[in-house]
Amino acid sequence: IHMAEGAFDILSAYFFVAPMGTNAAFVAIGGKAYENAVKFLITQYGFAGFILHIYADADVDDRMFAKIKNMLAPFNIPVFIHRNRMPSEKDFGVSMDKIQEQKYKL
Repeated sequence: IHMAEGAFDILSAYFFVAPMGTNAAFVAIGGKAYENAVKFLITQYGFAGFILHIYADADVDDRMFAKIKNMLAPFNIPVFIHRNRMPSEKDFGVSMDKIQEQKYKL
């Protein structure tokens, strides 16, 4: 599962960051309710055994994602955070030349 706040963020992740042909769900959550979105995908669609990739905006602290990691830990679901470290850019909702990706596992 690839998840980002907005539509342009997740489109950039799909077209510019994720490997082409990735067999995955790409989700724009429309805000900062990452934990609720993960719970929704699990309870409503039965997602299990996935790898979670979060394309985070600069204004979201990793503590929010640590809660998600702890929630998913009993199911051995890895959580990866992707951040755009390009100076003066706060998220992934930009063209490819404005993305300098940093990826790390929580």
